[in-house]
Amino acid sequence: MASHGTDQLIVQRLLTTRSLRDGQKALIASGVIVILQFTLFMLVGLLLYVFYGGMQPGATAPFSKADEVFPYFIIHNLPIGVKGLIIAGLLAAAMSTLAGSISSLSSSALADLYKPRAKRMLTPAAELRLSRLWAVGWALVLTLVATFFIKIPQAVVEIALSIASITYGGLLGTFLLGVLFKRIDQTAAIWGFSIGILAMLLIICIPIGAQLPALVYWTWYTLIGCTVTIVVGNLVYYFRSKK
Repeated sequence: MASHGTDQLIVQRLLTTRSLRDGQKALIASGVIVILQFTLFMLVGLLLYVFYGGMQPGATAPFSKADEVFPYFIIHNLPIGVKGLIIAGLLAAAMSTLAGSISSLSSSALADLYKPRAKRMLTPAAELRLSRLWAVGWALVLTLVATFFIKIPQAVVEIALSIASITYGGLLGTFLLGVLFKRIDQTAAIWGFSIGILAMLLIICIPIGAQLPALVYWTWYTLIGCTVTIVVGNLVYYFRSKK
């Protein structure tokens, strides 16, 4: 619900459909395909685990990180033609994801942050020029952030999903506040979103700073952040209405 309902990366694609019904079909089809996609991911991972003797006691592998398993298999065990197809597919998937992410960040920054505060009306040409500048800026930010995760031993997929889950809770909670609680105003929603994100950062950062095990696993981040956002949003509205 969070990734396919509130994430600008997906929503901007839904806005390209011709009608509401087409958007609904695309959203449902995407959800089904994602389930099949992750099933395939886990199947490939399980096969690689067995292929490299993961079930044999004392077995050693020629790699040190989980992210190195599949690339090593592609380079050393697949025929040349298949290697090229898989590498081309990996590059295409990476480029499309990066392009969509940078585009959504740029459009959100321009439409939600810059334009409401601009003192003059922008022409389409000016908007295009500014969106390109925002895109370059966000590309530099993403590159800088990515460098901090090079030495982390965790798998990239786990890191990416855990980081996304931090904000997904606040986004989904804000969306549900608007859908389920009609009286909640913008101020209460912003308070709920902010406290929800802050709560998730505390849950993640406190164990790291104190060298303690994580309080909860990352798969619970979205649910916790969403719950905190809804509760805080309702509390803020309640006390403001009392005043």
